[in-house]
Amino acid sequence: MFPKAECITWITVLFAASFATVTLNAITIFIFIKNRNLRNRSAYLIINLAVADMLVGGVSTFDLSYSYGQICRIWKFNSYRFSYFSSAAVFLFLFCSLTNITVISLERLHATYWPFRHRVLKRWIYKALIAVTWIIAGAISLAYMALRELWVSSKYLYLWNLFNAFCLTIICICYASIYVKVRHGAQGLHHNAATRERKLTATLFIVTFLSLSLWLPYFVTWVVMEASDNFLMPPFRLVYFFIFLFHANSLINPILYLIKISGYRRAFIALFRIRCQQQRRGHFKMFPKPECLTWLTIYFTLSFATAAFNAITIVVFIKHRNIRNRGAYLIINLAVADMLVGGFSTFDLSYYYGQTCNIWKSNSGRISYLLKLAIIFLFLVCSLANVTAISLERVHATFWPFKHRVLKKRVYNVIIVVTWITAGSMSLAYITLIEFNAPSAFFYLWNSFNAICLSVICISYASIFVKVHLGSQVLHHGAAARERRLTVTLFIVTILSLALWLPYIVNIFVNYSTDYATLLPGLIYFHLESSFILFFHTNSLVNPILYLIRIPGFRRAAIALFKSRCRQQRQIQVFPLHEV
Repeated sequence: MFPKAECITWITVLFAASFATVTLNAITIFIFIKNRNLRNRSAYLIINLAVADMLVGGVSTFDLSYSYGQICRIWKFNSYRFSYFSSAAVFLFLFCSLTNITVISLERLHATYWPFRHRVLKRWIYKALIAVTWIIAGAISLAYMALRELWVSSKYLYLWNLFNAFCLTIICICYASIYVKVRHGAQGLHHNAATRERKLTATLFIVTFLSLSLWLPYFVTWVVMEASDNFLMPPFRLVYFFIFLFHANSLINPILYLIKISGYRRAFIALFRIRCQQQRRGHFKMFPKPECLTWLTIYFTLSFATAAFNAITIVVFIKHRNIRNRGAYLIINLAVADMLVGGFSTFDLSYYYGQTCNIWKSNSGRISYLLKLAIIFLFLVCSLANVTAISLERVHATFWPFKHRVLKKRVYNVIIVVTWITAGSMSLAYITLIEFNAPSAFFYLWNSFNAICLSVICISYASIFVKVHLGSQVLHHGAAARERRLTVTLFIVTILSLALWLPYIVNIFVNYSTDYATLLPGLIYFHLESSFILFFHTNSLVNPILYLIRIPGFRRAAIALFKSRCRQQRQIQVFPLHEV
C-alpha cells in the first residue's frame, strides 16, 4: 500500500494525459479525414495509428482507475472480470499501435526503394494492411486472455517478448535501410513528390523513435519484475513515471505532426479559426441592449440557483442514509444532470445573448462551438433519459413491490450507466449530423427520441394510476405507503418537468416546420423565445424545491445541514475573541 495523496496525484496526472491523448488524436483523425490534400494513401496508416492511440488513451482510464484504486485502497471495488476484460482491451489497442508502427516502417521502406511502384499502389492494399494490424492485435490479445485464464502467464511473457523483439527488429532494419538508401543512393531526390515522401519518412521515423523511447522503460521494468517474480521491485515513484511515459507515447504523435507536417499545422490552425457558419448567416438580429442584459441577468441567476440547489440535493442524499434508499440513486443522478445543465447553460446563454445583442465580440471556433453544443446536449438528454428511467422504476415498484425491495444496487448502477451512454450517443449523433450539414436527419432522430420517452413516461404513470386506484390490495404497510408517496412525488416532478420542457421543444418543432418566426415582429419573437428558454431551464430547478415540499426526510436533512453550517460559522467567529 502506498500513500493515498501520491496515488491520487499520479492518477490525476494519468487521467489528464488520457484526456489529452483522446482529444488530440480525435482532432488528428478529423483533420486527415476532412482535408483531402493531406489524405494521401500513407495517411490511412496515420489515421489508423491515431485511432489506436485514441482508444489507448480512453480505455486506459478505466484500467488505471481500477489498478490504482486497488493499490492505494481509494475505493472498494474488486472485480476479476473487470480487470480481465479491461486489460484485454488495453492490450488490443497497444498491440495495434505497435503493429501499426511496424507496418508504417515497412511502407516507408517500400516508398524509398520502389518510389514509382509505391505511387501506383491501390488503396485496397492500405485497407488490407489496416485489417491485418487489427487481426494480429486481436489474435495476440485473445492469446493473452486465454493464457491468463489458464494461469500460465509465464508462457504469455515469452510470446509478448518474442512479438516485441520481432517488431523492433523489423523497425530497426527498415529505417537503417532507408538511411543507407537516402544518404548513399545515387538518385537525386529533388522532385516535389519525392521530397514530400522523404520529409514524411523523416517525420514517421521520429514518431517511431520517440514512441519506442517512451515505451521501452516501462516494458523493460515489467519484464524484469515478471522474470524475478516481483523480487526486483523498483521504487513505485519510478514505476509511476515509466507508466506516465508509456501513455505519453500515444500523445506525442499529434504534437509531432503539428511540428513536422506543415499542411497538418495549417489545417489544425484553420480548424480553430473557422467561425461557425450558423453564426455568420445573420441568424442573430440586434436587439436593445437593456432588454438583453435583463434576460441575461435572469438566466445567470437561474443558472446559479439551479447548480446550487441540485448540489445541495446531492449532498443531502449522499450524507443522510435514512433517505438514501435504492430509488434515491436515480434521484441523485437526475440532480447531477440538472446541476451540470445549470452550470454549462450559463456559457451557452451568455454566448447566445452576447451575439444577439452585440454585447461582446466572440471569436469562437468550430471545435469549441461543437464541443459546447455536445456538452449541453449531453446533460439535457441525460436528464430526460433519467426521468424516463425513474418512471419505469416506479412501475416496477408498484406492480412488483416484493421483487423491487430485493433489487441489488448493481441494477441501479447499470441503469445510471445506460442513461449516460444513451445521452452520449445522442450527443455524438447530434454534432456529427451538424458537422455533415444534415440537421433534418437529427431533427427526426431527436423527435423520435422525445416521442419514445414521452410515451414511456405516460404509459408508466397511467399504469401506476390504474394499479393504485383500482387495485384490490390495501397499501397501509409503512414501506408500501412510503413507496406510494415517493411515486406521487416523482410523478409531480415528471409532470412539471415535461410541462416546462414541452413549450421550448414545440417552439423548435414549429420553427423548423413553418416560417411563423418571420411573421412575428422581431422583438416579440425575441421575448417569446426567451420565455420558452426560461421555462426550459427552470425544469432543472423545480426538482429540489419539490423534494423540500414533498419529502419530509429531505426537508429535515436540508434544514439540519444549514443549521450545522451556521453553528460552525458562529464557532469560528467566537473563537478568536475567546483567545483574546
